[in-house]
Amino acid sequence: ISGSTFAHCNSLSSITIPESVTSIGENAFYNCKALKNITLPDNITTIERGTFEYCSALTSITIPNKVTTIKERAFADCSALNRVVVGKVVSKIYSDDYWDNSFYGCSNLKKVINYSKLDLYAGRDEYGCVAYYADKVLNMRDGEIVDNFFFSKYNACLEGCIEDNAELILPQDYKGQKYDIGAYAFRNSDLTSIEIPDGVESVESYTFYNCTSLSSVKFSSGLKRIGG
Repeated sequence: ISGSTFAHCNSLSSITIPESVTSIGENAFYNCKALKNITLPDNITTIERGTFEYCSALTSITIPNKVTTIKERAFADCSALNRVVVGKVVSKIYSDDYWDNSFYGCSNLKKVINYSKLDLYAGRDEYGCVAYYADKVLNMRDGEIVDNFFFSKYNACLEGCIEDNAELILPQDYKGQKYDIGAYAFRNSDLTSIEIPDGVESVESYTFYNCTSLSSVKFSSGLKRIGG
């Protein structure tokens, strides 16, 4: 797909790119204000400059596992973008100039799921500001996924979920043992109800901070501590 192929296509809302595509040019989808859903092909290796810049309706993006580089302003000012999955071999996310950061202005980007070896941490502006506004970064090398939930490999602690759902029923246990729910695990989520099973021993501080839609919480008899 050549550079600027779909630039300023303001009615384009969804596109699926075939796996035969191996490159997408600069500014290919620049200022596609209605573009909400896009599936990138597995065989691309670079997200070029400005590819999705000003795609203000785009909410989520998964970077394929062959992509090594995300260039300048690739997702800049994607104001609705709230979830990014960083692929396994990403090694460069442009951050040499603040205004040209790959994710500059993505102020709603609250969740980053990181399969790469990059050290991504919430609130830091390195690596193209991908995690600058994040409430939570789930670094896959530090844990594992069990039934859509991310558990730290260092302790029996549920740190967050991979796919956000309005209603959640948590696992009964973690590898046969009781577990805790970590701080900020569901912060700022659209969660409406949650059922906490007997296998949960404690719920840490700020776990449900600013969950403004949360209306129902069912606790179990096995819970020993909430916050503090």
